[in-house]
Amino acid sequence: IAVPSFKSLTLSNKLTTTANDVVGAINIARMEAIKRNASTQLCGNASNGSDTLGTKCTEVGAVYALVNGTPTQVRAGPAGLAAPIVLTGGTMTAVRFGGQGLGHAVTGTAPLTGLIADISTSAMSTNNHRCINMTAGSIIAVTTASGACP
Repeated sequence: IAVPSFKSLTLSNKLTTTANDVVGAINIARMEAIKRNASTQLCGNASNGSDTLGTKCTEVGAVYALVNGTPTQVRAGPAGLAAPIVLTGGTMTAVRFGGQGLGHAVTGTAPLTGLIADISTSAMSTNNHRCINMTAGSIIAVTTASGACP
């Protein structure tokens, strides 16, 4: 009786840990941008941009900073994004931070509001998604959902 419950608890903890790793990467990108007063980027796997910073993004969840015009890796992507934990839809939104610490889309300047990543597992039937959202370019919220993120 306890084995299925324990498996569910373990998977739930892996989901939460992976979501926390992504939130940590977002916060590192923001803090490095402020500290260096330079652009940084949380790498996504789509629309990273075609500029110097964006073309360096080859690892989902990695963080790069623009140092004297040269992209420098600040943090590798989260290790927890491996089966059975996946990015739903296979996408993580790339977020670029400026020296003021506000996140925006790679191709825009308005503060980003929306879903950054939906981390999930199909090995659980309920509460199997961790939704990472950003509001106003700086407020991060992680919510739990059963099914796709709203």
